[in-house]
Amino acid sequence: MDGPPLDSKELEAIREAMQVASDAPPRPSDDIDPDDVSPLALIAEDRAAVTARPEGGKLGQRWARELRHTLRHLLSDDTAFEVVSSDVVDGPTLRDDLTAMWTAMVAPRGRRGHALIAVGGSVVEGLVARRLGDTGTVAESNRAPSRAALRLFDPLGRAVVTALVRAWRDAQACEVEPLTDADRAEAAGRALTDCELLVAVTLSVKGAVSGRLLIVARPETLVPPPAPVDAVPAPPGAIEDALGAVPVELRVDLGSAKMTRRQLAALHVGAVIELGSFVDDLLPVECGGVVKAYGRAVVHRGVLAVEIADTAARRNAA
Repeated sequence: MDGPPLDSKELEAIREAMQVASDAPPRPSDDIDPDDVSPLALIAEDRAAVTARPEGGKLGQRWARELRHTLRHLLSDDTAFEVVSSDVVDGPTLRDDLTAMWTAMVAPRGRRGHALIAVGGSVVEGLVARRLGDTGTVAESNRAPSRAALRLFDPLGRAVVTALVRAWRDAQACEVEPLTDADRAEAAGRALTDCELLVAVTLSVKGAVSGRLLIVARPETLVPPPAPVDAVPAPPGAIEDALGAVPVELRVDLGSAKMTRRQLAALHVGAVIELGSFVDDLLPVECGGVVKAYGRAVVHRGVLAVEIADTAARRNAA
């Protein structure tokens, strides 16, 4: 932008400001010991994503092996499928990339949500060309496949989905159902890409056919649920027998008394303190701070004892 040149005073002010900035003390964060930094607790979705990324990578590797076997009649010997990433992505941002890809939806049983399968346009064009007898090489591109290529790719797309179904079963013992209803699949895909936190597993294809394939799902869809723990009922009386051997402590307070500090200071050997209760008064018998019974103070075999006269349960019922 053109403008009048700066005069000497303006230049001097700029130099002084730059000098002050360079002489400023370092920010407190520069002196923080990394050992003193405590990580923030992750929200539930972030914790799920941390687990889902490696699980997605394992699933992608199994899918790559299934794809090599399923599409071997169309691929050259040097064609390779490889998992290149298993990352957290933003659904609305990913939606634009999916417009240039062939997509399908699947529903893993016992999992929340659906998973999306996407095949890049160059992979679609390349596999269709190989199916039609072309032995040339199709370079990777982000161009959307033609409508004719999409129609011809449908049976190959079903094979790609079937390969993922087998891979998911082998990797996680999870049955996966393809969504064959177009309206249902479209609604599921739209709901999935509305999510801001997704995990995308990317496979690259190199060889006569080049491009990429994706598995996109919510983190909890990719994570196997914890194995159920079989509950074995205890034999009759086992719990009572085990708890019956646990020692407990009973507490009985004989009473209490109040006195002044002067009276307390005057105490001497032989002084008698009245506790404010009679010999026949019922004393509370406590266990863990809870009154369980009431009894009278007695002498038994030469020691102070309590004779139970009533139970708390019976008194409360009355």
